[in-house]
Amino acid sequence: MVKYFISHSKKDKKIAKLFVDLLVQGCSITKTDIFCSSLPGHGI
Repeated sequence: MVKYFISHSKKDKKIAKLFVDLLVQGCSITKTDIFCSSLPGHGI
């Protein structure tokens, strides 16, 4: 079940990726807990 939904503009895709990386590496959140449709492996 997804616990984190990252909402952003297409122009902010790079920032969204950095934020997802921070959550995964810095906060020990698993990739499967994050939904971010513009990033491979985190979308629908």
